[in-house]
Amino acid sequence: MLYTRMGCGLCEEMQQALDDFRARTPDVGLDYQLIDIDRDESLKARFNADVPVLSLNDVVVMKHFYDEDAIRKALDL
Repeated sequence: MLYTRMGCGLCEEMQQALDDFRARTPDVGLDYQLIDIDRDESLKARFNADVPVLSLNDVVVMKHFYDEDAIRKALDL
């Protein structure tokens, strides 16, 4: 899951970086779903100051900025 909000520049940057990673590593099969935290009060309370947040299997992999090393570690690459 990629937790974001509308109008968030960092969110857009992380989404682009994730898409670039997916394009470079198609065999990895990284897939994610965009979730707008402002549509759910519990998510907004949890992630309000931290978006973007990438979570894989309910584990937070990174917040705020893209970190390819963190993705690779989370995916055991």
